[in-house]
Amino acid sequence: MLGDGGDAPFAGHFRLRIEGTRARLDVAGRLSVQRGPVSAFLPARRLEKQLRSIAPRDCGRSALLHAAWAALAAVPSTDLGPDQGADLSLLLFARDLDGTSIAGVGLVAVWGRFSASWESLARGDHPLLGPAGRPERTPGALNMEETPTVVLACPVGLEPILPSLDQVQGRAGVRR
Repeated sequence: MLGDGGDAPFAGHFRLRIEGTRARLDVAGRLSVQRGPVSAFLPARRLEKQLRSIAPRDCGRSALLHAAWAALAAVPSTDLGPDQGADLSLLLFARDLDGTSIAGVGLVAVWGRFSASWESLARGDHPLLGPAGRPERTPGALNMEETPTVVLACPVGLEPILPSLDQVQGRAGVRR
């Protein structure tokens, strides 16, 4: 997930991977970003801890996505920061042998890297995109047979423009 500009571009961000025997789920999100690094740290860690509690078992990508949404729903609103999760942006990237599913909330653009090029996976009024915050009901997913090597999301509040190739890793928090 892209970070903001400024002195603390990844305040309130979290990333994790959950691997089962049949499927894998990569998660990137951000929470309480506008509250600054100190206020954003604890809510992001609480949500990350809750998502890490998912037991992947021997299930496919759809079951992992449902488990992630259930884990999010189980977090008390007061644990999600001063805005009680209303500012949540979340990207879920699930894979198994049958394909890929991408889901999320609080996103304005999503790109996938295939071989050496980036392609838009969702922009404009695509159903994957929408307002920030904890969803009232389980969101759908973009299902794909071809799996991108990397998925990059632009959260609500940032301009939905793919960074240049020489900037994309730094804007996504990758250190060289």
